[in-house]
Amino acid sequence: MAATAGKVMSFDGKAYYNAGTYGSPTWTLIPNMGEVKATDSMDWVEVMLRANGGFKGGVPGFQEVSFAWKMLYNLSDTGQAALRTSYRARTYREFLFLDQAVANSGAVGVRGTYYLIKFPREEDDGKPMMVDVEVKPAADAPNKPEYFE
Repeated sequence: MAATAGKVMSFDGKAYYNAGTYGSPTWTLIPNMGEVKATDSMDWVEVMLRANGGFKGGVPGFQEVSFAWKMLYNLSDTGQAALRTSYRARTYREFLFLDQAVANSGAVGVRGTYYLIKFPREEDDGKPMMVDVEVKPAADAPNKPEYFE
């Protein structure tokens, strides 16, 4: 299937975790996802130079690419169980966040190895239980985040 032309709706986005190796990935879809918040930002590092004529200047510093989302609490969800296991064991896991299915040519997103740093259960009155998940790049992983096309 070809890449999406024109507008892309949020529900077209797909997220996967790798059940294989980095060299031979087995992308497993995470369908139990609600709203996803993606962070893609760089620190601003001020550089004070006399040559700037009294104006502050700077350069881009470290970049952060992280993700947070909600999942419907479901103990029989195998994807949620895999993520919960990684969270509790403090082991990193590779993820792929795309604007469409990985099988589509032209899919764009981010591939990276992340730690799960939040996994609390939310129990709001009168609403389904949810799990609030957040992942951040693993500094000790052999593969760093990269843009994927």
